[in-house]
Amino acid sequence: MTDRAHDGTIVITHVKKKMICCLVKGNRVERIIRVKSRDPKAVPGTVLTGTVRKMIPSINAVFIDTGCGQDGFIQLRNKNDTRGLIGKGSKKDAVKCGDMMLVQVESPPARGKPMDLTRSLSLSGKYSVVRDGSPGLHLSKKIPDEWKDAISGDRELKAAASEFSVVIRTNACPDTGFSDHMKAVTLSEIRDLSGRLKTIKKTAETRVSGSILYAPPKSYTSFLYDIRDDEYSKVITDIPDVYRDLLPVLRESEMEPEFFENPKIPLSSVYDLEKNIKELLSETVYLKSGGSVVIQQTTALCAIDVNSGSKKGMGDRLESFRSVNMEAAREIARQIIARNLSGIILVDFINTGSESGNEEMLEYMRGCLSDDPEKAECVDITELGLMEIVRKKSLPPFSEQFEG
Repeated sequence: MTDRAHDGTIVITHVKKKMICCLVKGNRVERIIRVKSRDPKAVPGTVLTGTVRKMIPSINAVFIDTGCGQDGFIQLRNKNDTRGLIGKGSKKDAVKCGDMMLVQVESPPARGKPMDLTRSLSLSGKYSVVRDGSPGLHLSKKIPDEWKDAISGDRELKAAASEFSVVIRTNACPDTGFSDHMKAVTLSEIRDLSGRLKTIKKTAETRVSGSILYAPPKSYTSFLYDIRDDEYSKVITDIPDVYRDLLPVLRESEMEPEFFENPKIPLSSVYDLEKNIKELLSETVYLKSGGSVVIQQTTALCAIDVNSGSKKGMGDRLESFRSVNMEAAREIARQIIARNLSGIILVDFINTGSESGNEEMLEYMRGCLSDDPEKAECVDITELGLMEIVRKKSLPPFSEQFEG
């Protein structure tokens, strides 16, 4: 639904002494994360060894001590689910306290909750993801249909996926298609990630508990990996260390980061980042039509309400409400992605009293969310007229990242 004409800029700078990384289009932030310093053992993507410290048999749950001061949590399928055990414990038929496991951090500890850990290891690159699962080649659903047969049937790619499960990301198939160059770059990355995963599994058997076997790329590098090359034409920063880190990363895309130096004006002001962040932390977002969108995040779900504002009663009433709803849908999709809202999201659009209007809004909203990097599904419109959206959680909401 969005225009990908290389009109975006990735900006990495400080705002109120906090490092942020964002994609800006037309001076509006489309995606944003806060770059935080964390214990390396609590960073999502880190692969490490840990010791089973506590078990709760009634729910098949175990708590793992990884040495970072806070336990990690894993849900077992049953008491005999020994997947991930290493060392002497790998030959056991049940998990016991004191056993060592090879795990990966899924999400850091937050609000008193332990880290979420997984035994299903995966290493992500810019063009592919290699997972410790059933061997095979898989494609991102967002790869254009006209290229799917050529990619899935490629012999070299299938051979590269003969040991692990490999997912080809959308970055491997830009607007120009899956060229020979993109195939070569993608193959090289798959082989590199597969080699690393193989080494991790082998090395883990000889390591002590709390050993880090794989550290993921810096968060701003991962941010770049998650955005298509054709969504931005420039990467700019005023932080020397970040600039140096990005030089080899961007070389793959035949791009060079730009280093910003201007003693009279900070980089954050050039892109109006403080104003953008203030909007992303505010409950109310105002629409050009005079309407507004109110976003309220609770522990259980996120509620979004659309108000007609000054447009109420102007001209054709139903067409007026339809116009506000369409504008609100575009803005809500942007806010969901930029704020990184997840879980259950309920949207109360202006009621037009029309079933066909509801179906139209449902399809329109699906189109607005079609470029979402996370899995987002517009499920249905409830009997009460609320649109139900379910979105996968990867990172905490931006409000928690920025204010935490």
